[in-house]
Amino acid sequence: FGFKRTICIGASMGASACGAIAHDTSMVGIVLIAGQNFGGTLDVMYPKLFIAGKLDPNSSFTATDYKRADDPKSLILYPDVAVHGTSMFGASVGDQFLKDLLDFIDKNG
Repeated sequence: FGFKRTICIGASMGASACGAIAHDTSMVGIVLIAGQNFGGTLDVMYPKLFIAGKLDPNSSFTATDYKRADDPKSLILYPDVAVHGTSMFGASVGDQFLKDLLDFIDKNG
């Protein structure tokens, strides 16, 4: 499509899709939402955001992938939130979730 700057945002299985293209030269950021990255290593030097509800069983994958990724990186685990992936938009943290995503895009896009 001719994009020169890309931020991949993937939730649940979409986290692996983002991991699979992490080394594309157009990438300037990546957001993995409550999913396990089977896509590839995150040893890239652009910013990475890992985000999940702390009570979502998949948050353990998010935390593990965060630990394995190279800097720069950030981890947000919303306490008392059990919903998965994009369901966070409708959760009690929905406004904060959207703000965190938009702040990441504004800062890195």
